[in-house]
Amino acid sequence: MLRAIIFDFDGVIADTEPHHYQAFAEVLDGRLTMPTWETYLSEYLGLNDPTFLRRFFEASGDQPDERELASLIRRKDEVYQRNLVDGIPLLPGVEAFVRSMRGRYPLAICSGARRVEIETILRHAGLRDAFEHIVSADEVTRSKPDPAGFLKAFELLRAGRDGLTPSACLAIEDSAHGIVAAKAAGMRVIQVCPHSIGEFAVPADRKVKGVTEVSEMLLAEIMT
Repeated sequence: MLRAIIFDFDGVIADTEPHHYQAFAEVLDGRLTMPTWETYLSEYLGLNDPTFLRRFFEASGDQPDERELASLIRRKDEVYQRNLVDGIPLLPGVEAFVRSMRGRYPLAICSGARRVEIETILRHAGLRDAFEHIVSADEVTRSKPDPAGFLKAFELLRAGRDGLTPSACLAIEDSAHGIVAAKAAGMRVIQVCPHSIGEFAVPADRKVKGVTEVSEMLLAEIMT
């Protein structure tokens, strides 16, 4: 039986992935050529910023020192924050879906984004109060596909809820790394695909184009 829902943020709640990609491209210009959008989606989606940069530099046969890495992350954050000033839209159907689920289940977010990014967009959309807990890159140091973020979100949700188990929690993810993390935490997973992404080695329990396709019947089928 479904008892809680944990959402990824980038690419699930808000259409932020193109903005992250563009911000990285701007700060890496002259240093490294960004992977194609398709490669970014298939190989790097779901990683937090430090992990993405380390893996991308390694794949390029290069390695930044810690000072350069910190500088790149700081500059990328500045570029991305400029985009937040005008607001970043939620993905279609997300607002209605979150509001409908809020009245039935406790909700949390587990994301590799920074807390200020998540909070800013949720407040702009009027949805901050819908989520009991936010586990961001600021709360856990290990990036997806490590399950640390999902396990922390679960522990926060479990407080005061007798008998809540990971198997009673549903994760809503868009990336391969996120699906692996949620599965490792013992949760069922719905994959939403706002962008064209190929099949993953570790599949979700269900794959949908967006949350508008998630019905009570689908939830019941997944959780049985």
